[in-house]
Amino acid sequence: MALTQVTGSGIGQVTDIKIGGSGSANTLNDYEEGTWTPILQGVTVAGSPSYTVQNGYYTKIGDTVNIVGAIQITSLGSADGHLRIYGLPFVAKNATYYRPSIYCGYGAGLGISAGASVGGWIPENTSYIRITYWSSAAGTSYGSEGAFSADGAIYFACTYQTD
Repeated sequence: MALTQVTGSGIGQVTDIKIGGSGSANTLNDYEEGTWTPILQGVTVAGSPSYTVQNGYYTKIGDTVNIVGAIQITSLGSADGHLRIYGLPFVAKNATYYRPSIYCGYGAGLGISAGASVGGWIPENTSYIRITYWSSAAGTSYGSEGAFSADGAIYFACTYQTD
């Protein structure tokens, strides 16, 4: 099959692009880019953290959402309990045990043990990230306010599906 090249000006919108077949499962009908604001909160007491960095970007293609985010705080503002990052641009897929993982490429100012790493996951049918810490000595534990110091920072990314 040959591809047809479309050139010119004035093309305002293309809808329902079919890839690899003509059925609805082959239709690409949604593409979006934008920003979102990651909000760090405690589960017991949400608190009002102060930020020096609070950025998020996303790309949504069909039902797949790619996010990147960066948080650096100067104060937890009374946040208490396990920490979560709220404000994801879309609610995660509502499917049993659907829990996509985030990965952190950078962390600083964190009160975690040497050799521990920061991660997290998105529970199904939610729009937040549960922060976790992992170490070979303790395994996985949920991120608490004690792990973020006044200059705590994490940069993270994730790919997840939405309904």
